[in-house]
Amino acid sequence: MRHLNKVSYHFHGILSYHEFEKIKEEINLCGGMVIYKTIKENNTYCVIKTDDTDAYFDFVRNFKQTEYYELTKEYKEEQSDNEFFSAINNGNIQWTEDHLKALFTNPESLVQQKADEYWFLLIDLLNKDFIRIRAEEYPHFSKPEEFGEERIAYDYCYNERGETVKNYLSWCAWNWLRNKGEKNPSFKKLNETISSPSLKIYVKVGDGNPYKIIFDILAKRAKTYIHIPYRPIHTLYIFEATVNFHLWLAEHKHNEILDNSTITNDEKSVANVSTNQPTSQENMHTEIKDDWTFEKDSVLITHVLDGLKNGKTYSDIFSSGIKEIGMNKDQCKHRWYSKWSQKYKHETVNENTATQVKQNPNKWNPEKESLLYTAILAGTKEGRTLKAITAQISKKIGVTPSACQSYWNNHAPKQYKEEFNQIKLDQEKNWSNEDMRLLNHMIKVEYPDLEPYEVFPIASERLKVHIDIIRKKWYELLKIKRIQG
Repeated sequence: MRHLNKVSYHFHGILSYHEFEKIKEEINLCGGMVIYKTIKENNTYCVIKTDDTDAYFDFVRNFKQTEYYELTKEYKEEQSDNEFFSAINNGNIQWTEDHLKALFTNPESLVQQKADEYWFLLIDLLNKDFIRIRAEEYPHFSKPEEFGEERIAYDYCYNERGETVKNYLSWCAWNWLRNKGEKNPSFKKLNETISSPSLKIYVKVGDGNPYKIIFDILAKRAKTYIHIPYRPIHTLYIFEATVNFHLWLAEHKHNEILDNSTITNDEKSVANVSTNQPTSQENMHTEIKDDWTFEKDSVLITHVLDGLKNGKTYSDIFSSGIKEIGMNKDQCKHRWYSKWSQKYKHETVNENTATQVKQNPNKWNPEKESLLYTAILAGTKEGRTLKAITAQISKKIGVTPSACQSYWNNHAPKQYKEEFNQIKLDQEKNWSNEDMRLLNHMIKVEYPDLEPYEVFPIASERLKVHIDIIRKKWYELLKIKRIQG
C-alpha cells in the first residue's frame, strides 16, 4: 500500500533532458527529491520522495504553484475532480457507474470492484434524490507533538503499516468527527470505519459498498454516512437519507431482497442483523480482538505512562490490572507489550525510573529551559538556523544539540512557539526589494559554484531572516523571472 512520502507525476509533451533538469531543480526548491525518472515522448514520468507526511503535503502544495504542474496528467485529473465536486454541490449531476467507481475504488489497486445490482440501486436512489449527497473539503492534520488523547488516536490509526494513505485517511476521519463535536469517535475493522455515537454518523475510508450503505448503515446504524475516498485526498462525501428513502425502504422488505439469488452469504449475514436501532454509545462501539477498544487502549496507555512518570516499575503498574476497563494484569501486560510498547518506547525511556533521570546528562530544569527558549528566539531574530543556535547554547547548558532541538520541538510552551512564528511573520512583512536584490546577488554572483539551497543558510544569517523566508523569497524570485521571460 502506498506510503505518504512519495508522489508521482506524468508530464505531457516532449521534454528534453535539459528541460527535465529545470523541472528537477524546481522540485528540489519545493522540498522534494527525484528518486526515479524515465524521459519518453509524451510520457515523462518521475517519482518524488519527501521526508514524511507533513513534508509530502508541503511539497505538493508548493509544486502546484509552479508552471510545470500544469504540464502533468495529475493537473488535468485535479481539474476533473474540481468539476465533479462543484457538480455534486450544485445538484448538476446525473449519477452513473463511473461516478461511483471514482468514489468507491482504489485507482492504484490491481483488483477493481465489480459493479452489481446494488451499485445501480444506489445510483437510482441518488438520481431520485432519495439519498442526498454533498462534497466537503477537510484540512491536513499533522502528527501531535505531545502525548495525549490525540497522540493515542494517531498511533492507533498509524498501525504497523506506517504512514500509508489509508491510515492517514483514518486519522483525518477521527479529527473530522472531533471537529464536528464527537468526543469519542470509535474505531472498527482495522481503523477503516469510525463512528460517532452521539451524532449518529458513520465514516468509511477507502473502498465503498453500496449494499451496506443502503441496507445496513443508512437503514439501521446512522443518519449520515461519510465516505472518504483514496483520491482526491482532503475531500469527503456526505450521504444523507431523506424521508422518501425511509418510505421506499418500508415498501421493500429485506426478505424480498434476500430472495434474490445474486446475494452472497456475507450479504445475507449483514441483512439479517436485527433491525433495532443502537440505544447507547456502547452499541456503536465495535470491539477489536481480545475485547480491546480504542477507549480501553487509551486508558491503558495513560495508566502505564503515568505510572512510569511517578517512578513505578512495570510490576507495580500491572500488579492489579485496571479495574476501570475490566482488564486483569495478564490482559493489560499482554496488550501493552504486543501492541503499544514499541510505539511508546521513547516516552518509556524518558520516564522509566527516577534513577535513570538523575543519571541523564540531558536532564532539564527551569533555568536550562529559559536559556534555550531565549537563545532560540534571539537567534531567530538574527536569522540564524536552529541547528546553529542549539549547537552554541548546548555548550552553555550542558545538553546535547539534538536534545535541545527535540526539547524545543516537543516541549516548548505555546507562548514561545507563538512568539517564534510572529518573528518569522514580521521578517517576511519587512522584506524589501533591496533584500531581494541582495539574495539574488549572493546566489548568482557571490556563490555561483554553490547550489541555491547551500547559499540559503548564509543569506539567512546575513539578511537576518529565518531560512524558511529565504527559501520562499527565492522561489518567488524564480517565478517572477519566468513570467518576465
